[in-house]
Amino acid sequence: MFWQRLLTILVLLPPVIAAILLMPTEWLGYLVAAVWALGAWEWTAFMQKESRQAKTAYVFLILFGCVAVAHWAELLRMPVLLLTAAWWLLAVRWVLRYPEGFEPITAGWRGRTPWVGVFVLVPSALVLVDIHASANGPERILFLFFLVWGSDVGGYVGGRLFGKTKLAPKVSPGKTWEGVAGGVLFSGIVAAFGAYWFELGAAWPAFVMLAMAVVAMSIIGDLTQSMFKRAVKIKDSGQIFPGHGGILDRLDSTMAAAPLWWLGMLLLGLA
Repeated sequence: MFWQRLLTILVLLPPVIAAILLMPTEWLGYLVAAVWALGAWEWTAFMQKESRQAKTAYVFLILFGCVAVAHWAELLRMPVLLLTAAWWLLAVRWVLRYPEGFEPITAGWRGRTPWVGVFVLVPSALVLVDIHASANGPERILFLFFLVWGSDVGGYVGGRLFGKTKLAPKVSPGKTWEGVAGGVLFSGIVAAFGAYWFELGAAWPAFVMLAMAVVAMSIIGDLTQSMFKRAVKIKDSGQIFPGHGGILDRLDSTMAAAPLWWLGMLLLGLA
């Protein structure tokens, strides 16, 4: 399994980096829309929807949300980011209390799951395109990805070597506090390098603190999807990537981290 995961990473990483660095923002937006549409299709598993009509309808709902928010980006950017931050704070509460009070699945379209998907999918798609269009946008996106990947790699290494104390056993029994410490260590190195790379001067402490908050949110994003998968008793959201599961399995952390990252950058005046 480890070697399968490693091979998948080595195959996917070059085209992802090339797309971020070389694609015009408009074309990157189309690519993000296509990937996020696949993520929306996978999200319907949490709604327990099996029909193609229901899955397709939800994909179009998400794409419509992305287009609408992008069209009125100047007006909606800050309200959407603030609402998304509020939603992720609610997700922290759900993770801490799970399974108490967690009933978003059984009601289908009338439950909370479809609207949670809107908050997970739409803002993160908008933010990636928004960041890419900013000054040093491709470099900023790569930094965000490396920050999240650093947390994932450090969490894996720390958990495998030292993991004993369970982080959230009712949600994800395999995750440990030692893994969190490893993730913070690895991502902290990435954050320090990012502060140097972007030549932030006296603003570097705020930048690094924001990066650590983003890492914490990426962990919440991972745990939130684990919570939904556990609720419907599935192991992976999809099978697109050998050894890695589906789109949501690979992007859950980024979908949580990206809006907080961009909100923090805007509020700190670093955007």
